[in-house]
Amino acid sequence: MRRALLALALTALTARAAAEAAAQAPVAPGDRVRVDLRPSGARVVGSVVASDADTLRLVVREGDRPDTLAVPTARLHGVWRSAGHRTHVARNALVGAGSGVAAGVLTAATYDEAADGGWFHITPADAGVIVGLAVGVPAAGVGALTGLARTEAWERVPLPAVRTAHAGLAVRPRVGTTRVPVRGAPPARALTVGLTLRPR
Repeated sequence: MRRALLALALTALTARAAAEAAAQAPVAPGDRVRVDLRPSGARVVGSVVASDADTLRLVVREGDRPDTLAVPTARLHGVWRSAGHRTHVARNALVGAGSGVAAGVLTAATYDEAADGGWFHITPADAGVIVGLAVGVPAAGVGALTGLARTEAWERVPLPAVRTAHAGLAVRPRVGTTRVPVRGAPPARALTVGLTLRPR
């Protein structure tokens, strides 16, 4: 009974470790990724079919026909996962508005109130506001329009671990019993638990 319970516990721990390893995998089948290859520096975009310590398999499109590409992990220089397509309306509008603020501050700092001959009675602060609005409002509008174009965003993920020659070990649980001498009584049996490490 003890052996059965121990074997069940070891099986559960092994399954949990495998599940945690899968959850921590940098990419999963179906992910759209972009990879940079060494030493050529070539860039490939495709969908993940499978990934292990040796190879990253992708489906890439060359024209109208998809093709499967097997990339050794040793050749991976960088891996990015697609985070979807996004617009940049707010960011580009803020850049345009910022240019207006910069123009207004520069105008207020350099404006010579006496240069208009007293006709308009414009102070440096007024001049800065006028120029800032004149530059910033159109620039913000243009920035918002250009930001409507959707671009694909990428997030960098860790490179898959590369298998090394000395790391290929198979771990197997070992459960058994052994005789323990007892003074003045017949030998008793004790439960033994261990792990066996063997090269793969």
